[in-house]
Amino acid sequence: MSDVIVGISDLKIGDNPGDVLITYALGSCICVAIYDPKVKVGGLLHFMLPDSNLDAVKAKAAPAMFADTGIPRP
Repeated sequence: MSDVIVGISDLKIGDNPGDVLITYALGSCICVAIYDPKVKVGGLLHFMLPDSNLDAVKAKAAPAMFADTGIPRP
């Protein structure tokens, strides 16, 4: 079993059934968790802001900072 730490403005995927996706300091941020039981893959996105139009440069450098660029991320 492995702990996979998801930082602020970060996105991680766990494809090992023993993986545990963990995030800290959620505060006013939002976390989106997904899991596909058929292929046993899960993901966790810890984003800070809803819209990347607030700062296009940061959105390009850190797409997981924003909902609209982090959620569709592969």
